[in-house]
Amino acid sequence: MSTERHEALELEIRRRHEAGDLQGAATAGLEAYGPEILGMLYSLMGDEDGAAEVFSTFSEDLWRGLPGFRWGSSFRTWAFRIAHNARNRHYRSPRQRLAAQAVPLSDCPAVARLAEQLRSETLMHLRSSVADRMANIRRQLSAEDQTLLILRVDKRLEWGDVARVMLEKDEPEDAEIKRKSNALRQQFHKLKARLKALARQEGLVP
Repeated sequence: MSTERHEALELEIRRRHEAGDLQGAATAGLEAYGPEILGMLYSLMGDEDGAAEVFSTFSEDLWRGLPGFRWGSSFRTWAFRIAHNARNRHYRSPRQRLAAQAVPLSDCPAVARLAEQLRSETLMHLRSSVADRMANIRRQLSAEDQTLLILRVDKRLEWGDVARVMLEKDEPEDAEIKRKSNALRQQFHKLKARLKALARQEGLVP
């Protein structure tokens, strides 16, 4: 996605949000970023059913959190953080996962229909394109390393935004973001070396 396209999407989502059109903001946000977020979940989890379940939870969380979103980051960064948190919650007990789903998307049928459409169409595409050897190598990494790789390399988020996603906090302090960014840079440097070694083992690089 070009910078100009991204900026235009962010402006449109914010315009609808500030006008009180939460359904419109949610719809625009899901249309803009839903497929890439589901792609991230599928890559991280390697499980279509699990990714679909987490995407549903993400959609509900986005709808629930939208009224209180204060634009401390871009909508895209905020959405990735919500998805990251939803995936982490997926691995907790079913009781904790259900307790988090306090505002069902059934309260907004139009958003629910869009989320289901995006989930079906995106998973159909992913089934035909994701099963390559590099994806298999990535799955050998920890969930945290996979998340870091996707956010920084695939999604091209700035370091500050990567830190905001992985801190899992609504409004982290600037100093906390800076510390996390520095730690993630060091982690990323080590991760690149490990990926190169794994790719060499698979014969993908000399």
